[in-house]
Amino acid sequence: MARNAPSSKDLVIGKEVLAADGIVLLRLDGSLSSYTFDQLENTIQEAFQSGMHKIIVDAGGIDYVSSAGAGVLMNAFLQAQDHHGKIIVMNLSVSMRETFNILNLTSVIPLAANREEALALAKGA
Repeated sequence: MARNAPSSKDLVIGKEVLAADGIVLLRLDGSLSSYTFDQLENTIQEAFQSGMHKIIVDAGGIDYVSSAGAGVLMNAFLQAQDHHGKIIVMNLSVSMRETFNILNLTSVIPLAANREEALALAKGA
């Protein structure tokens, strides 16, 4: 069955647990905005509460990110560091890269071009 594309206010989060490596892969699709950032925040907090502090965020499906959405990733990055983990963002869209550049997050949060690179970064944490 075909899935409708998310509207500008929707955020769809897919989750894959790579238990052998202790890594959670989150696939984001839609908009990461002041309307939706809490969905990502809750998903990340659930991973942290289950003891998973290495999270890869696949942002290839993000069509818009607000400063609130970027703030969730920055806060998660800091929390993960406190537990010797990592937040890695891969497949940044043009829109998301622009926001990250404006907020100077590209120099803070590790970025990866693809899954293999992200996994290598996460396993090195």
